[in-house]
Amino acid sequence: MAACSGEAARADFSGPNCKGQARNMAYGDASANGQMLLRTARLTLEVSGRSRRTEVIYWWFATGLIGVVLTFALSIALPWTASVIAGEIVDVIFSIPMFALFARRLHDQNRSGLWSLLFPLSIALSLPDTVRWVVDDPDQLIAYQQAGPHPVQWLAGIASIALLVFLLLPGTVGPNRFGVDPREGNTD
Repeated sequence: MAACSGEAARADFSGPNCKGQARNMAYGDASANGQMLLRTARLTLEVSGRSRRTEVIYWWFATGLIGVVLTFALSIALPWTASVIAGEIVDVIFSIPMFALFARRLHDQNRSGLWSLLFPLSIALSLPDTVRWVVDDPDQLIAYQQAGPHPVQWLAGIASIALLVFLLLPGTVGPNRFGVDPREGNTD
């Protein structure tokens, strides 16, 4: 690829000789990566527009890292049952922006955001197991686990795999009915 030169060497890399370089530059730029996380947090309830796969991956890593640290701290500071409940509350708080991010991700693939209803379905299907961990007697829990996977666990697994596939499929190139390509310009 030809290097950006002359009038094309603007800071936004939008000149005729710089096509595609803005996309590549953003991956290694720490401030751009932080901006993606801030964008996701800022657009917590905004389902319109489009989002990149990179934004999803950064959100997963950031919330996963924060979640592990918080869960570890809660497990030290609180009794076991309270720490499990607090950990689930943290997961729900981090999942709220993920719902809107999933809808925007579907929009990037030119799909309806209604497919994002798989996300709360997946969470709802996993709740019985979480409640069982908090409420059940340890002996009953061991017997339940030795019985093997249950239909609800299979459904939760299928919904989770469908979510992962939808989140990681590539988006449409160029503008679509939901807006401009987030890889080619400012989507804020």
